[in-house]
Amino acid sequence: MYLIYLVAALSVFLQFGNTLLVPLRPPTLSTSSSSSSSQSAFSLSGSLPTPSSPIGSISFASLSTGSSPTTSINSSNITSSRYPSSASPSPTATLADFATVLCNSSDVGNPAADPSVRWAEADCDDAWAAVTQNWTTVPGAQSLIFVQYVSEYWNGPQQWDCGKMGEDPCGAGPGDCGDINDKGPFGTPDTPAGWLILQSFTNYHNFQLNQYSAIGDAQAFVVGQIGAFQSAFAPIDDPESALNIFLDILGLGLSLISAAVWNKVLKDIPFFNEPNDPNNFGWAQGSANAIISSVLTLSKETLPSAQTALGAQNTLSDYTVQLVNQWQNITAVYTSNLFSGSSSTTPNITDLTNLMANGSLLNNGVGAQGIYDMQSIMAQTLFGLLIPKAWQTSNEDVNPFILLPANNATGCPQNPWSEYVSDSVAAASAVCYNNQSYSLFNAKGGPCPLPYSKRDSQNLDFGLSPREVPPPAFSCPNKAISELPGISTMDGTQWGGVTRDDLVISAVQGYLLNGEQNGYQMPVGGAGQTGYLYFENGIQTPGLCTIPVCGLGMAWGAWAKYGGRGGAKPSGYPCVS
Repeated sequence: MYLIYLVAALSVFLQFGNTLLVPLRPPTLSTSSSSSSSQSAFSLSGSLPTPSSPIGSISFASLSTGSSPTTSINSSNITSSRYPSSASPSPTATLADFATVLCNSSDVGNPAADPSVRWAEADCDDAWAAVTQNWTTVPGAQSLIFVQYVSEYWNGPQQWDCGKMGEDPCGAGPGDCGDINDKGPFGTPDTPAGWLILQSFTNYHNFQLNQYSAIGDAQAFVVGQIGAFQSAFAPIDDPESALNIFLDILGLGLSLISAAVWNKVLKDIPFFNEPNDPNNFGWAQGSANAIISSVLTLSKETLPSAQTALGAQNTLSDYTVQLVNQWQNITAVYTSNLFSGSSSTTPNITDLTNLMANGSLLNNGVGAQGIYDMQSIMAQTLFGLLIPKAWQTSNEDVNPFILLPANNATGCPQNPWSEYVSDSVAAASAVCYNNQSYSLFNAKGGPCPLPYSKRDSQNLDFGLSPREVPPPAFSCPNKAISELPGISTMDGTQWGGVTRDDLVISAVQGYLLNGEQNGYQMPVGGAGQTGYLYFENGIQTPGLCTIPVCGLGMAWGAWAKYGGRGGAKPSGYPCVS
C-alpha cells in the first residue's frame, strides 16, 4: 500500500519539481465511501485588540464568532492572528518544510526556547493546515473524532480525547519529540510540528480540566456557607424568586469566574506580561475574551435544561448544588466543542487555531497552572451576585438603596447623615469612593413623622434635586434610616471577600454611566469598566449590582409615600418619585 503511495508521490514530484501543495497524509482509515462533513475553512487574518486601550463598548453581536466561511482550506488563506505579516505560513509546503524538520533542528525540541521560534522553525502552521485539510477532505477521516485523527496523522498516541473532562491519555502528553513521526510518503524519522501541536492540545486540555475539577471541588465549600448566608442576610423563601435568581447567576457567574482565572494567568505567567513582547499579552487578552464570550453563549443555550434542573430544587443549598453542576457542565461542553474539529460549534476550530497561534500554548505554563484559589473565586462570584438579590427579593421589609453624597460634597466624613442615621449604622454602611461618601442603607418601615403641612403630595420630595437633602428641621429623633441585614459581616473576611464597597462601586458606576439615572443596561462583557478583559473588574463591573441609587430627598419622599404601608412597592423603591 505504501509503495503505491510512494510511486504516486514520486510521479508528482518529478512533474512539479520540489514545489508541492500541502501534503495530504495517505489515509490509514477505511476509504470506503462515507459522507464527510462539508469542507470548512478558517481565515485568521487580522489582529487582536492591542493592549494599549481598554475594551470600550461591547455588544453581544461583537462577541459572537460569526458565520463560518465555506471555502476550502489552503495554506494561502491562513495567517496568524498574532503576527499576520511575519508568521504567515508559506504559500506552499515543500519537503524542506514541516515534513523534513527534525527534533534536533535548532530550538525545535528545546522547551526553554521562545515558543514562537519553536513553532515557526517546525513549520507548524503548514502542518496544521495539512492535517485540518485532510480532516475535511479525506474519505473516512471523520470516523475518528478530531483529536484522535490529528494524533493518528502523525502516528501519535492512541485513543486521545482532549475534549473529555476526566482522566484521558491526552493529559499525559504526546511523549518525546522523536515519538511523533509521519510514516507516509514524505515521512521522516520524527515530525516535531506534530509533536508541538499535540503538546498544545495537552496543555490546554489540562488547563480546562483543572478548572472543571476545581469548580467541583469548591462546590462543598460554597454550599457549606449557604446556611450562614440565610441567617445573616434576608432569606429567599419564594421558589419562583429563587429560580429566577439562580438562572440570572448561571451565565454571569461562570463568565466572572473565567475572567478571574484568566486575569490571574495574564498577571502570573511571565510569558504573557513580558514588557518587550506585547503580542503575547495581546494573544492572551483576545483569547480570554473569546473564551468568556463563548461561555456566555453556551450559558444561554443551556438555559432550558438548567431551568428544568434548578426548578426541581427546594432549598437554597439545593439550588447552589445544581448551579455549580451547571457551571461544570458548561465548562465540559466548551472543551468538547473546542476540540471537536467543527466550524459550526461554540467555540470552534477557528478558536482552537487562534489559541495555538505561534506556539502560545507551549512552554508558558498554561497547562501546568493550578486553579489558584477557586474556592475564593467561586464564593466571591456567587455571594457577590446573591447578596443584593437576596435583599431585593426578600419577603421581609428589606429595601436596599445607595445614598448619594450630600449635596455632591467631596470628602468622606465619619457620618454625613447624623441628622437621620445613627453613628453605628453609618459606620456599617459607608463607602468612600472617588473621595465622596456613599452609603448602602435600608429603607425599612416608614420614616419619622413629618409636620402635617409637609404631608401633601406636592411636598413629599421637598422639591429638591436628586442630590440635595431635606433641611435639618425634618431630621428624625429616632434616626429612622436602618442597617441592611448582614452588612456588618461584609468586611472582606467572609463570603469570598465580598465587601459593601464592591456592591456600591458597581451600582454607582452604572448609575453614572446612565446619566445619573437608575436602570442602566449592562452590555455583554461589562463595557464601561477600566481594563482589557471582559468582566475584568469582577463583581465591581458597572451595573452588575442593580441596587438603586438616589439622593435623600427622593428616597425620603418615596419612603413617606409608600413606606410602612404594606403591599407591593414600585420597582427601584425608594429611589422613585
